[in-house]
Amino acid sequence: MENSKNRTIFADDSANRTILAEKCENNTIFPKPAKIIRFLLKNSKNTTIFADNSEYRTILGENCENNTIFDEKQQ
Repeated sequence: MENSKNRTIFADDSANRTILAEKCENNTIFPKPAKIIRFLLKNSKNTTIFADNSEYRTILGENCENNTIFDEKQQ
């Protein structure tokens, strides 16, 4: 994480996980068990993401503000 503020991340012990967050503020990420899951957040503010236990998931958010994502059962 680079240039991040007020961040809370609850990561599990899954393998092959990538969480990348740059220049984010007031973000909360609650990833649940997943084999391969990637979070890429750049220049985002006030974003909350709740990931489910789907496999091979990629969540990408750039230049977003005040977003809430409840992503389930998607690849």
